[in-house]
Amino acid sequence: MILARAPSTGLQAALVKRGILKKVILKKDTILKKDIVKRVIALVGLCIGTLLFAAPVSGARPEKEKGLDAKGLRLPGADLEEGRLIRWARDLGEAKELASKSGKPVLIDFGAEWCGFCKKLDRETFGDEQVIRFISESFVAVKVDADKEPELTKQFKVTGLPTLVFLAPTGEELQRIEGFRPPDLFLKEARKSAASSASLAKLKDIAEKDPKDVDAQRAYARALFAAGNVEGGSKVLRAALETSPDHPGILLDLADSLRVAGKAAEARNSYRKVLQLDPARAGDERKKAFLPLARTLVALKESQDAIAVLDEFLKAKPEPRQDEIEALFLRGYAHALRKDAARALADLKAAKAADPEGRWGLRAGLIIDVVESK
Repeated sequence: MILARAPSTGLQAALVKRGILKKVILKKDTILKKDIVKRVIALVGLCIGTLLFAAPVSGARPEKEKGLDAKGLRLPGADLEEGRLIRWARDLGEAKELASKSGKPVLIDFGAEWCGFCKKLDRETFGDEQVIRFISESFVAVKVDADKEPELTKQFKVTGLPTLVFLAPTGEELQRIEGFRPPDLFLKEARKSAASSASLAKLKDIAEKDPKDVDAQRAYARALFAAGNVEGGSKVLRAALETSPDHPGILLDLADSLRVAGKAAEARNSYRKVLQLDPARAGDERKKAFLPLARTLVALKESQDAIAVLDEFLKAKPEPRQDEIEALFLRGYAHALRKDAARALADLKAAKAADPEGRWGLRAGLIIDVVESK
């Protein structure tokens, strides 16, 4: 816009005096203001139009479609841009179905809205580029809100948040991580689960191809035990016993798993079955059953039976020497439970003399002090 030059000083004073210049200036200011308002409105309209109509072309999406809720946290099941965020399955059922089809293990993230460390895990660990890439390539991931799905949380025995549970594609638990982990530590632990899943899958295939292959069944069961899936390993061994009911190795492995699971009475029965087998046929597996059976009997406070088992074991002069020392300690402890001070002191002193600074010798010394004080 072209504006008129300002009047000279003399003329300006005369015009001001008569009120003419003031009206001209006010009119000019009004024109300028109206022009500026029109320009601002046009510019705002242009910006809004660009946001509304250019978004589909550029690929931009509303906040929720990017997989974020109002607080900036990722939404399970969101249609996320490939490689930018973790793809979370809608629920555990969908995750298991995807895992079965893809052969990938499942990662379950148990959390809650009120859990600060869950949000920290989401923000720092699951927002890390390497973690995103690794999970996307190696797992099917799913989130579970512990408050909204209490039964599922109870089923997986989750006692604190956050808890990450890793499952093989076939459903066996591989590992769990309790509490927050930064990206580097998370990757270190998660890689173990990925490797375990691959090993389990191979061992499972071998075991299922020939149910009568005892070694394959035991190898698969032991892999499950190592992954912390005691229940799954025990199930494999029980199935193997149906085809080989008196196999000493299967009975021994099953007894060990039951003892670890806290099922002492069932473990005792399984150990006894091993000892009832012909020594020539059962071989080393039978020798390996004595000490764990004695430990189980002592835990059950069946001290007389424990003493009988240990008497038979010690008569054979077991090797290595450390096994003999443990047997002396256990027998002395069993005598102490029966309040047979003389026999208890004899065995405990023998254990202490043989291993004065070792595990069993030091424990024997403590019990000796208690027995002699009475």
